Amino acid sequence: MKRLSLAPTTGPDRLLAALAHAAVLLPGWGLLVPTALWAAHPRRGDYLSFQSLQALTYQVLQLLILGVVGLGVGVLYVGEAVVLLLLSSLISQDVSSVLFVLASAFGLVSLAAVWGLLTLGGVIAAILCLSGQDVRYPLLGAHMERALRAEGESAALDPEREARWMAALTYGGVLINLCGWLLPLIVWLTQKDRSPLLHFHALQSLIYQGVGDLLLFLASLMIMVTVFPLMLILALVERAAAPLAPFFLLPLGVLGLAGLGFSFIYVILGLWAGLRLAQGHEVTLPGLGRWLRQRLTISPSASGGSHA
Repeated sequence: MKRLSLAPTTGPDRLLAALAHAAVLLPGWGLLVPTALWAAHPRRGDYLSFQSLQALTYQVLQLLILGVVGLGVGVLYVGEAVVLLLLSSLISQDVSSVLFVLASAFGLVSLAAVWGLLTLGGVIAAILCLSGQDVRYPLLGAHMERALRAEGESAALDPEREARWMAALTYGGVLINLCGWLLPLIVWLTQKDRSPLLHFHALQSLIYQGVGDLLLFLASLMIMVTVFPLMLILALVERAAAPLAPFFLLPLGVLGLAGLGFSFIYVILGLWAGLRLAQGHEVTLPGLGRWLRQRLTISPSASGGSHA
């Protein structure tokens, strides 16, 4: 199949496309820039539409990769602490401290290096857009072209496939802590009349992320409200409360693990919904999807099952 050629039609298109890619410099908040550009200029030339969606997809993948790397660094950090604790009787405390600092520095440098490389890709794409080139990220660009182009040899994007792709990306807001709901909110406010599928998923994603972020905020607030009084009590009674310290710290550990578990499930379920939708499957989140479909009085195809 011949490559889809999308050239910028005006100078502003180049500038806006470059802005969409350059938003990679703002991890998390940067997702809102290509989303707003795509929503504010629907069908303003396939070039700007495609570049905005490609930039948004790339930034969602950037956050996902950083999250996986960060999780790996965290696991290694905890594992290192356990190993050094077990070897505390075999090595001196000074050596143990040095090893701990070196390992921690290696983890932070690794995370920074991954962020830098991924950010560099977005910056290069922005520069190429400014020069008027039809930018494609390696692998991602070709995959998106196949997924979004109209049937046959048409050199245009399919509006329905484009709407489906954006609907899937709205679930990527779960990767932004406490403000990811802004992504589906922008799409729902500006594009809810574009297609039943986009209307349904923007609203489903908005409700899901709004409730999830609220629960995460309340959990964080509960932990903070619990931590400071317990730490103050331990500091005041000092050694007298040392034997009771585990009983004070146990509730904190339970709350922390519960919050971490909920956060993990929240993110995984949101990403699963977006991936399934992009693959052409019907997606209704447990409980919420069926209720929302009844409230909107729309057909089951609006939840995603009509795409081949």
